[in-house]
Amino acid sequence: MKKIQLITIAIVAVLLLSMLPLSGCGKTAQWADPIVENVIVSINNEDYSSFIKDFGDSLVKEIPQDKFPEVVSSIKGNFGKYIEGSKNMFSVNISNSVTTAEYKGKFENKDSVQFKFVFEKVNNQEKITGFAFE
Repeated sequence: MKKIQLITIAIVAVLLLSMLPLSGCGKTAQWADPIVENVIVSINNEDYSSFIKDFGDSLVKEIPQDKFPEVVSSIKGNFGKYIEGSKNMFSVNISNSVTTAEYKGKFENKDSVQFKFVFEKVNNQEKITGFAFE
């Protein structure tokens, strides 16, 4: 009887531990998903003001308004327009004040595009400090 209880406890513990990474994704997704959705939809709409809304200062300087058409052209040229609401977070890495969230999303010309966003906490707000599409 004790063996069965120990095995049951071990199975439950393994299941709970295997869910830890998912809970990290879930908590991060709560605040990151709307920010990432806004950035990608802003690229679709070619709306620079919305695009930089959640950027850190260094990224705003790195992508000034006159460079924005290059970003739009690169992403739309390679993948087409993003299909709104199609992204899913599949990985999160949190190190000190930096969070990297990785996604897969659907675009007009490609069913599965991977992209990552890097966030840093600045004045108690998560700001985008980098992103990449693969």
